[in-house]
Amino acid sequence: MLPIRSWQRAEPRSKRVTDFALPGEMGLTYKRYFHSMPSGDMDRPGWYDNLDDLLDMVCGGTGTQCNAMTLYRPDGSNVVFDGISTQTGVHSQHNNGVASLNVNGDGTYTVRDESGLIQTYRDWTNAFAQLVAVKDASGIGWTIDRQVDSQSNTETIIVTHTNGAHFCV
Repeated sequence: MLPIRSWQRAEPRSKRVTDFALPGEMGLTYKRYFHSMPSGDMDRPGWYDNLDDLLDMVCGGTGTQCNAMTLYRPDGSNVVFDGISTQTGVHSQHNNGVASLNVNGDGTYTVRDESGLIQTYRDWTNAFAQLVAVKDASGIGWTIDRQVDSQSNTETIIVTHTNGAHFCV
């Protein structure tokens, strides 16, 4: 028997709550994640949603270029790509992974993830890029429009499916 003082509470790394999921190809969904253990420099414990993917292009917000770009996912996982954000072209996933990142040269980045989804990110800050679209190989998917009200310091996110359906957060 283990003495009580050696017991440790096992805390789950992440928890997922699906608020809604519509049927159909690339059906609109809204999921929230809580994770308690950071997966990298820019990842913080807390609640995130499935629109919160963040592409870090400057080494954890340090403002300096490094030889890697990191995609932080809302479930607490991350994917590291080799190369620097100012170098256009395709960058492979670190350690021979199957995902790839294309630096497009127009302030957008395209990630082809492990499941075959195509994600587009837009550089808003010269350091980080936010998710603006997710599509499958058929071109079916979502676009994400972020509208910030500077007076109230609030953000409205409008997610629109290629079939015209949408929701706001």
